[in-house]
Amino acid sequence: MSAGKLSRREAIERGILLVPAFALLPSLAKAAEACADPTDSLRSSLHYTEQYSDTTKTCSACGFFDADGDKGCGTCKIFSGPANPKGHCDSWAAKS
Repeated sequence: MSAGKLSRREAIERGILLVPAFALLPSLAKAAEACADPTDSLRSSLHYTEQYSDTTKTCSACGFFDADGDKGCGTCKIFSGPANPKGHCDSWAAKS
């Protein structure tokens, strides 16, 4: 076989090695969009989640949320740190 060309067997073997990498892509994308660690003890006790199904009760509609933040994240006054505008916790209170 000449240099630079793959045999069919080598191509299949290399292709098989890519399958686990593609399986990890969704979890990497989710990690990239996360604003805060939901396992933090305070966040955990308040059942903080990065995504919430009821769009009327997300962090962006909460009185404790400030939209100024990095990477599309805001800041929560309860957590004193980043929060996802699409997130939610038990301390949610409507903006006045």
